[in-house]
Amino acid sequence: MLGTIDFSVSFSPVAQQAIAWLQAQHVEGWLVGGTVRDLLLHRPAHDLDLAVPSGGLRLARRLADALGAAFFPLDAARDVGRAVLTEPDGSQTFVDVALLRGPSLAADLHLRDFTLNALALDIQNLDAGVIDVTGGLDDLSHRLLRVASGLSFRNDPLRILRGVRQALAFDLTWDAASLALARSHVNGLDLVAAERIRDELNRSFVYSRGDLAVRQLDDIGALAIVLPEIKALQGVTQAGPHRLDVFDHSLEVLRWMQTILRWSELADSPLSPEAQIAELLFPFDRALGAYLAQTVDQGHSRAGLLVWSALLHDIGKPATRQVDAAGAVTFDGHEALSGRLATSLLQRLAFSAEAVRLVARTCTEHRRAGALAGLIAGQPDRRQVYRFFAGAHPVGVEAALFSLADHLGAWGLELIPERWQARRRLVGTLLTAFFEQHAEQVQ
Repeated sequence: MLGTIDFSVSFSPVAQQAIAWLQAQHVEGWLVGGTVRDLLLHRPAHDLDLAVPSGGLRLARRLADALGAAFFPLDAARDVGRAVLTEPDGSQTFVDVALLRGPSLAADLHLRDFTLNALALDIQNLDAGVIDVTGGLDDLSHRLLRVASGLSFRNDPLRILRGVRQALAFDLTWDAASLALARSHVNGLDLVAAERIRDELNRSFVYSRGDLAVRQLDDIGALAIVLPEIKALQGVTQAGPHRLDVFDHSLEVLRWMQTILRWSELADSPLSPEAQIAELLFPFDRALGAYLAQTVDQGHSRAGLLVWSALLHDIGKPATRQVDAAGAVTFDGHEALSGRLATSLLQRLAFSAEAVRLVARTCTEHRRAGALAGLIAGQPDRRQVYRFFAGAHPVGVEAALFSLADHLGAWGLELIPERWQARRRLVGTLLTAFFEQHAEQVQ
């Protein structure tokens, strides 16, 4: 059951100031959408979404001026404005003020995507309770994802991708009728702007379980439309040590990559791969964390782009698959082709040139660390370390981390302890060279 909302702790200090000002000005409006949903789920309401009958831009500007905040017109044609407030800790809180989408609050709520986002609170009387005209409270209580109306996906097919993300983010099960509706409207995604698809996929893959997001997209029928290169990996069989086809292997690598990127949170049996990853990466915690947090154009971090690299690293395999007379399966040259195909795919999704370059380069170099491991009996010497980073530039760290995920994704439960230990030692040596001996071994 959903509990009551304690507004004194649910809102940040600056958000409480904004609410107090709106109440003092007797503003007619409603907190809506994600703000209310997060309050009910006892999640911090970082931002405020306010719906008003008129004057959205003007009210957002007045609020910004009153609190000494910045103001931005989000959509002047639709009278939508944003006040950007600075919290005491330096973080930012957004207050978005938008016109009602219909002639009344009820009409506005019915025009929203899902019932859990079609909830409202009267800004002048927050204690009066949640306004619910679509059954969102009951759906949220039962962890059910249901469209706010039968026109939801017709009005905006991107909501299908958003539904995948929200189902994962809030541990929801799709309502059967809503899932059928999504499947019937999936072809509408062809008409959605590439930038919007990019941003929604990025949120699903980077901030959720990317492998589960891909599987949900496939179940709905959206994968073949938005990422046909990934759909094409299904049924492409491989030789040992691979036990999965290229599609399932790619999702396993993606899962392990996201696990690796959470190294500071891993705590399990000391014999588990997760704990061994944490032990390996802990000495580089601050430097590695800062490196992966580096952002390129559009706000993509190196960590986020590494997730995309994990998904795309083998998309060149279907076109390079060959079987010799003895039945041996090979994929000669798939690394370079994967890099080229990743370039085309990400350009189609309107990723920035730098983001494309880093992902494509990681795909091209994803086997470099594994190849080095196969050449040496022990640890690499200084010359081999230098050649590794020179060859993999500018994604040497990514290539080193990737080799861990790829190794785990290939071997799975049949992981050979000696090989896994050797791979960890190699990666430790490479990271030590990069973060602690850069001038001597990398430059």
